[in-house]
Amino acid sequence: MPDVTWQIPEDFQGIISYNPRHDIQDYLNLKNQNGKIDPRQYIEEQIRIDNRTRRQLEKAIGERFGVEKSTWDYFVEGEVLKSPDYTEPVLKRYKKGQRFLAENGSVETAREDAEVRGITAVERIFSQHELHANQKLVIASPRGPEGTLYEENYFDVYKEREDGSIEVTRYHSTHSYEGFHKAAQKADPTFKSPPENKPLDAAHFLDKPIITSLSEDEILELFAIDTEAQSYRESQEIIAVCTPIITAYINTLAEDPLAIDQIKKTINTIFNKADWAKQQIDESEKPDNQQRSIPRLRAGLCQAGPELRPALYPSVKPDLHPIAVMREIDHYGSQPVRPSTRGCPGAQRGFTVNQPAKLRAAARLISAKSVADYARLAKNTLDDEDEDTSDFPCGGTKENGEPCTYIVRYGSGTTKCPDCGRPAVCA
Repeated sequence: MPDVTWQIPEDFQGIISYNPRHDIQDYLNLKNQNGKIDPRQYIEEQIRIDNRTRRQLEKAIGERFGVEKSTWDYFVEGEVLKSPDYTEPVLKRYKKGQRFLAENGSVETAREDAEVRGITAVERIFSQHELHANQKLVIASPRGPEGTLYEENYFDVYKEREDGSIEVTRYHSTHSYEGFHKAAQKADPTFKSPPENKPLDAAHFLDKPIITSLSEDEILELFAIDTEAQSYRESQEIIAVCTPIITAYINTLAEDPLAIDQIKKTINTIFNKADWAKQQIDESEKPDNQQRSIPRLRAGLCQAGPELRPALYPSVKPDLHPIAVMREIDHYGSQPVRPSTRGCPGAQRGFTVNQPAKLRAAARLISAKSVADYARLAKNTLDDEDEDTSDFPCGGTKENGEPCTYIVRYGSGTTKCPDCGRPAVCA
């Protein structure tokens, strides 16, 4: 059935590494089927779209920090390569993506054409059972030239499991074009060189699956896996922090796919929260004498405002309470997002929302480019003041008119004086 038509916002136009317009379209199309198809089929498709959206966002978080590897599955149905994430054939999805990129201004169409030819060859190899026992298939995907939409340098390893499903693992590489070419010919002596006087380019690799009998460890060494890439364990820790926000994003799409501002804010929050988690992990791994000191607000009768507390005390422990999640979305979702050139094609960036006037003014004042700039502003403000950590008198008045001399202990969390009943104030 044709796609449901809707007014696509200006900042969803063009080529972006993670573009919510595709999720919105999927959920609009699904809602349009409600009552028109069998309820069980509708629920199955809802689950499929939810799972796909979650996996795509987790993949985007991994790409944001260059995680060492990511994995997904395919399977063959008849002679067609399929994915558990969508009902249409993998090749059809590739062609759909190819058309979208061409229609939105990509100048790397030769590369994108080669990708389609490459996945066509993958489909043929697995559907025709051309691999022998213990053989694997490798496709190299070098980064593009200057100004490219494709900044990543990686290779994909395909292997068939005993149950017939296909596991695909993507690894980052440090190879140049020439390095990839030498590795390809060593892994598969039938791998062809370009015609004489034709330079190597990404397209030369993308439409030529490499069939090899090398072990996986030998493949990783030959194709120069990037040993400096982010560890899979660290990536999973960051994803765990973002999971409640991802769930909120999926719930918003399922309830109202055209809640555009909320969708933008939630995507912004996912990227900002991921950056905070990464920052905390980096800080925790430094030697004690190099760790950044987290600014502390005076406790006692003075309590930090809710708008300040999350920025100064980010936590890598996910808070699953729905109200807490919505507060985080309100807090992080209206702040600038650090742009990243990682992720293909295009780059990651945040989206404009209806920010409060004070926040926009603050952003202009400090030339804020990311959520981290707000934390620096808060830190500098606090560091410029000599924080008094001593105990202090209440300062209130007793019922008989005498001044209250009760001493509030620093850090006690006192919110009401036990002697005179004076409520919490900032000392």
